Amino acid sequence: MRSCASDGGLGAVGYCLGGKLCFLMCCRTEIDCAVAYYGTYIKHHIREAPRLHRPFMLHMAMHDRWVHAEVNDLLERRLGPNPLVTIHKYPDADHAFARYGGRTMEQARG
Repeated sequence: MRSCASDGGLGAVGYCLGGKLCFLMCCRTEIDCAVAYYGTYIKHHIREAPRLHRPFMLHMAMHDRWVHAEVNDLLERRLGPNPLVTIHKYPDADHAFARYGGRTMEQARG
């Protein structure tokens, strides 16, 4: 049986607005890591990207009706060069694809 013991680290996962909050935590706090889905509103605080000093993972829907392609491009350009950032892109996904009942573009076309 595996142990569920923790080393005491603290991470966060945020969706939509919560993703922006995860980004800001990686810039402003000593959180151990954070994961954001969709990148919503991160562009409003992109000037803080040089302060990002904790591991940050971003999941981007490439057909997101809330986070348009030019915003995804901006996030990738500004965050991608930081070795603490991992970006996953989902080419056929729309906003909220990772929630229960979320759909890819293929499913939406049905």
